[in-house]
Amino acid sequence: MTTLAEVMLDLAGKISRVERGTATGGTTSTLIDTSLVQPASFFRGGTFWCLSGDNSGVIDTIISHSLNTLTLATTQTKVYAAGNRYAVSDLKFPRRDLKKAVLDVLMETDVPSIDTSMTAASGEATLSTGVGNVKRVLVDGAINNYWREIGGKLIFDYAVEGDLEVWYVAKHAEITETESINTAIDTRWLVWAAAEVAWSDYIKLHEKDRPIAIDFLNKATQQAALYKTNASKRLILSRDVHYKYWSGS
Repeated sequence: MTTLAEVMLDLAGKISRVERGTATGGTTSTLIDTSLVQPASFFRGGTFWCLSGDNSGVIDTIISHSLNTLTLATTQTKVYAAGNRYAVSDLKFPRRDLKKAVLDVLMETDVPSIDTSMTAASGEATLSTGVGNVKRVLVDGAINNYWREIGGKLIFDYAVEGDLEVWYVAKHAEITETESINTAIDTRWLVWAAAEVAWSDYIKLHEKDRPIAIDFLNKATQQAALYKTNASKRLILSRDVHYKYWSGS
């Protein structure tokens, strides 16, 4: 499963400069890499990803860069040790902008969802908050096709009783950087769609008339469109065939 932080790293690689390396030492808040060649402060304000070791999965902000030492905003309980793989990106697209771009796309994307908190009684059940556009209903583990979604309720054609498993379509929830993205999302499409958002935001703020920035935006738009068809196929959740009310039967 892919985390938000991992998608942010992929995005950074598409729209800014990303360097990958291996630590030669460190502490709970610094990483040392004697092979770093960039001048001091080059990565200050940029984003850091720990890719292996005890702190694998950590994403952080670089608050200072002194030659071969990166100082991070957050102190961990474990040290960054020699042999730990890492990645860093520069300040052109800082952590907050990478996160915003991905979430802007993610939270407008429909994904299949399942709710198991509801119970049917006397042939009806009130849908939980946020549940709608229902596609499939299981009653005590068995698929039931004899229902309608009306006014925030499931209305069954007979006096159904039992625990429900309701499959529905909803916008992807906001997640933290360490949480996983719904597996129905095509991450290649997500990265390029987020790149389109990031470049659009960047142009509005910084480079309204610079042709190369427009070129990068156009490339992101083209790539997002290229992957969109496959992404849409993965997001389809078809309704179970209902005997009377839909699917033309």
